[in-house]
Amino acid sequence: MQVAVAASAEQAASDTAVPKLFSFAWLEARLEELAKGADEPVTTRLERYAMAAAVIIGGAAILVALLLRNQVGVSILRVGIIADWICVALIYASSGYRAWRYLKRQHREFAIDLDNLYPQYRSLIDKFREFPATELGNQLRYVRDRKATFLYRYGLIIGSTEKLGVLPLLAVLYLQLKDWSFNGWADALNHIHLVGGLLLWMLLLMYLLAWWGMRTKGRLDLYEMLLTEASEAGGGV
Repeated sequence: MQVAVAASAEQAASDTAVPKLFSFAWLEARLEELAKGADEPVTTRLERYAMAAAVIIGGAAILVALLLRNQVGVSILRVGIIADWICVALIYASSGYRAWRYLKRQHREFAIDLDNLYPQYRSLIDKFREFPATELGNQLRYVRDRKATFLYRYGLIIGSTEKLGVLPLLAVLYLQLKDWSFNGWADALNHIHLVGGLLLWMLLLMYLLAWWGMRTKGRLDLYEMLLTEASEAGGGV
């Protein structure tokens, strides 16, 4: 038992030790440790899974209903829409609860979080300084080049929809469904053809892709910020 504890302690020490060569895997592990003491994430795992489930279930239900075009298809569409509303309700319940908790302790707790995280942030910068300054500069240029390439390719696919929030999406859904009633399931199918259903599903998938792109860009921004701070601090020799 003591040997196992000693081995695990040695493994933990080796994981936190600064490697001879800089790696983004090591940096990501340090950021995960830093995030343990941070405030709650922008989106929780439940919200991300619920959003993905809403897109997949809703798109599949629409496609099946368009292919069948009978009472069975209408029933499947009803089940899909009900499942989508459940997913949306979970998203709003989770985000609303987090927003309520944040508003209750907004300024005081935010200041406490900043005070608690600053020593960890400086400790991470000090670990960066153990790497040679030339290596930090090379990694910084590499991250900036990767980010520029990513933004160019990402913009070709998404355009400016990375700034499309939830409220515009809800407004579009309201304009689309404001004249619809719960008794009009069959009429709703008559106004949607197969190509339109495929385009709608692609639109929802691209919206998820935009969320993924924002998270990736945010990570690249964080890498760039840390490398810039460490480079300006001087780094090692």
